[in-house]
Amino acid sequence: MPQAEFVVALSHDNYLKVVGGVQLCVGNEQRIFNENKVGYIHFFPTNHRPTLARPEEPFYVSISCNGQFVAEFQAESALELLDLLAQAPAKKTLSRVILHQLMGFNIDWVHRLVKESGRGKALFWVHDYFSLCPSYALMRNDIVFCNAPPVSSNSCLICIYGEERAKHLQAFHRLFNDLDLMVVACSQLAEQVWKEKAGFHVAGSLMMPHCYVQRENTKRTSNNILPPSPLKIAFVGLTTYYKGGETWEYIVRRFGSDTRYKFFHFAVQRDRSLPQTFIFANVTSENRHAMVDALKTHHIDVVFLWSVCSETFSFRLHEAMAAGCYVVTHPDSGNIQATVLRTNCGAVLTDEQEMAAWLDSDRLTGAVREFQDKKARFGSLVFSPGSYKIVFETEE
Repeated sequence: MPQAEFVVALSHDNYLKVVGGVQLCVGNEQRIFNENKVGYIHFFPTNHRPTLARPEEPFYVSISCNGQFVAEFQAESALELLDLLAQAPAKKTLSRVILHQLMGFNIDWVHRLVKESGRGKALFWVHDYFSLCPSYALMRNDIVFCNAPPVSSNSCLICIYGEERAKHLQAFHRLFNDLDLMVVACSQLAEQVWKEKAGFHVAGSLMMPHCYVQRENTKRTSNNILPPSPLKIAFVGLTTYYKGGETWEYIVRRFGSDTRYKFFHFAVQRDRSLPQTFIFANVTSENRHAMVDALKTHHIDVVFLWSVCSETFSFRLHEAMAAGCYVVTHPDSGNIQATVLRTNCGAVLTDEQEMAAWLDSDRLTGAVREFQDKKARFGSLVFSPGSYKIVFETEE
């Protein structure tokens, strides 16, 4: 690390190998810090687990520096490493600790890191709701969104996460009460939900979206031609339950042979069980626009974003918007439905029966053609400078 100044970031896994929303944010952040001559040290738990690490268990962290993997360390040695960097002959300065996701971490170790190396201050990102419950998406029994009710509620008592959640919240209360943590939310909805449900002491809070869509002046060409072409409808990403995979399967099986529609799946892994066209699309830190380009290339009309958990942001939504696609979602999809309603870029349908009714009656086709004729525009994704802006341009 040649830089004299550096930051330390924590997240739950190796962003250099794992693809996902948080991982892309960390990778983008590392690039921006490095471009501005600030070093970037990243810690993640060596042994992944879906909860906080148990206090009595040995805890190891893995370290990368400026986008290159370094080694695995006993956690105590990692703290010693940071102390050594501040001493001669290195004399490097730690500007800020950045907490992206603490799943798998020993929270007492995190407390020591911020207290001793970070002078008691850190940025705390709300990418999801892990600080409110071990179920990071707030899904009661991994089935339905629960909206973080009181620990003593019946909803918690009947949930597989209920018993763990009480200890989990106590650990986060200690972390927030003893440190100056600036909370950074990626959407207005995430900020609102977190503030209402957390009840933690915070040093302050702000909202910073991960990206926005910069619209082009060129209007998207309408597919409203004769003879009419099939409406191209796509699912983006892995077809997991959380992302609406069950409803997608129902729709594709019911309408897969209907000549009015053609179904696509854009992802890195093929699902061979459904009558759909698979398109390989892999979004990485080096190719952040891969999904936008793929949707544009294949002239997709509709992107189906049916998350059953309350999304805090959704890169998939912004990729669909940049590709000029009409978005179909439902009321429980969090920031997806909030953005669709605010920007009028799609439809928020009550349930899969209403979705099926729209397909049966050609109502979806009509709405999409009207959208393409009057409103649809291509665009490009503009990514936020994230933590760099907060540390070096916002804070005093």
